[in-house]
Amino acid sequence: MTEEPTETQVLPDEHQLPLMPEDNEPPEVSAAKELARRYRLPYIDLLPHNGDSPIDYNLFTEVPVDLMVRHQFVPLKRDARGLHIAMADPTDLERLDELAGALHCRLIPFVATAGAIDVVLRRGDTT
Repeated sequence: MTEEPTETQVLPDEHQLPLMPEDNEPPEVSAAKELARRYRLPYIDLLPHNGDSPIDYNLFTEVPVDLMVRHQFVPLKRDARGLHIAMADPTDLERLDELAGALHCRLIPFVATAGAIDVVLRRGDTT
């Protein structure tokens, strides 16, 4: 059985976030953290207020933008284990299989908010 990645295995410390919802966070963030907790997937803040972005924007030249927009995901990084991606709903296994086939690689999903993914995709369109 393959062990699912955790944030500590994948991302630097500044991108590790507690999975418990906080009282002052937006409902979309709370819902994303709850989804991550429920499915034992890492949650990632794509738009951190302090620190660097967890996104390798160089991947935007390797991954077709129309695929990212259609399937609402953002590539985070590529390593020996596969392509790490942020999605609002990584529980859609059919979509994950389709993406893995289209990209010809193993995908390692992270949970992010749909709003943050949309902002990153718009930002990536202009880079």
